[in-house]
Amino acid sequence: TWAPWVAPNPVPRAVIKGARTKTTRRQQNHFKARTRSLAPWIPQLAQSVAAEKHRMQVLLASAHAVEPGETFAVDGQQWTRRDHARNVNGKTTYALMTTLVVDPTGDELNLTHSEHKAFWTWAALEVLRSTGLRIEEVLELTHLSIRPLRKQNGEIVPLLQVAPSKTDEERILPMSPALAKVIRDIISRHHSDHGTVPLLRRLDRSKREHSQPMPFLFQHHDRSGSGHVFADSTIRKYLA
Repeated sequence: TWAPWVAPNPVPRAVIKGARTKTTRRQQNHFKARTRSLAPWIPQLAQSVAAEKHRMQVLLASAHAVEPGETFAVDGQQWTRRDHARNVNGKTTYALMTTLVVDPTGDELNLTHSEHKAFWTWAALEVLRSTGLRIEEVLELTHLSIRPLRKQNGEIVPLLQVAPSKTDEERILPMSPALAKVIRDIISRHHSDHGTVPLLRRLDRSKREHSQPMPFLFQHHDRSGSGHVFADSTIRKYLA
């Protein structure tokens, strides 16, 4: 306990502060340079993600239109729907609600998971690039975050309420038509699956505490029906 006080630090505090400031400035310049180099690729990335979402939705709808064991054609390619998968012991390993297909190359594909991943990758990318929010702030968005603003001329402008996070300040963002469409598609997906946006608790990993039950927009349900709010690591994995 007494060792740090034996002798004063030979390096002046001003030198340490200047070195930290210089290092921080270099890191910020590196991040900004990387952003400038990657920014021109954002439209191509968004187009590719949207095309993959549409492709998976078409494949899943086509697979649901045929019986297990039958083939169906998409874009001139033949696909085969499987009933379910079995392991080496002959036991069923997938629930019947999971749609498995065999692609034209003979490989097996879980269309349910692929469509799920493609949709939420598209949703996360569009919300992130339309709002400039951090991933943690996006995952904290709920159905209650959408607030309508009625102008004097009767026009209604949708607003997005962002909960306090890193800056400890609440923000209100006007939603563009593109962002409003993404939010509408997310809510419609929850309504079609559950009839409403389910109430879930979200674990704040930095504070080590759970939130109150809230209708989080970025949530998913496993095969057992249990609901979970997306983790930031999952969104990063999808985007990668």
